[in-house]
Amino acid sequence: MKLELRQWTRKQRMFLILLIAALMGIVAPLSAYYSDQLIEKFGGGSVASIQLPSPTWDSLMTSYFQSTEQVVLFIMAYLVADACTLGKNPAQQLFYLTRAKKAGPIYFPKMAAGLICVVLGTVMGAGWAVYVDWAFFSSTIRFDLVWPSLLLQALGIVTSVILASTIVIYSGAPFLAAGVIEIGVLISSLFSQLEGFIKWSPTNLLNPTNWLIHPVSWTDLWRPLVLIGILIVGCLILIMVKPLRNQHAVRRVEAITE
Repeated sequence: MKLELRQWTRKQRMFLILLIAALMGIVAPLSAYYSDQLIEKFGGGSVASIQLPSPTWDSLMTSYFQSTEQVVLFIMAYLVADACTLGKNPAQQLFYLTRAKKAGPIYFPKMAAGLICVVLGTVMGAGWAVYVDWAFFSSTIRFDLVWPSLLLQALGIVTSVILASTIVIYSGAPFLAAGVIEIGVLISSLFSQLEGFIKWSPTNLLNPTNWLIHPVSWTDLWRPLVLIGILIVGCLILIMVKPLRNQHAVRRVEAITE
């Protein structure tokens, strides 16, 4: 675990996640608050005459949730998925392929280190978003709704990253793994108006704007939480049972190193 965390630090992955999350936590609420001025300045013509609703504390948080779901999640999923590969060095690949029979002992520390960085980045972005929101709406912001919503989004992000890690362990393609996550989010947004889908879809946790309106209740959450639990356990089992020692892969890597 310590070695994997050092790799995250040495390759600047941790810094990149923290930076992107912090920037989104600042820029997304600010852009929502100053949206009228931005449209007026950069629009021109009839576009400049568009009047948007006055910003509120929940509209700033909604902007943060949407930006995190669309941008930050993809970057986090890609970086963690890339860290969960065996590397591009043939000697390193050969070391892994010949020293372990199962994928779990190799990949679990890689994924755990990535999840630690993801959680730190999520906390960083959420902290900045809450601070900006509080700076503008200190008298109206409802922390009793904000904190549970942020916690739900963090759970959704962690689950998505675990899924991306599992995909890359089987496919070896980090960009594909991150792309599958974003495509899943996009498809789920197309069905977001269907009541039955909303009740069960775990992707609702990535953009928990509904819980900025009314408090979180177990009645609304138990279905997606059950699916998230099944998904996480399923991913961990798939990683655990995946055979790592593949004779074809070993011969291919040995041929490269010769």
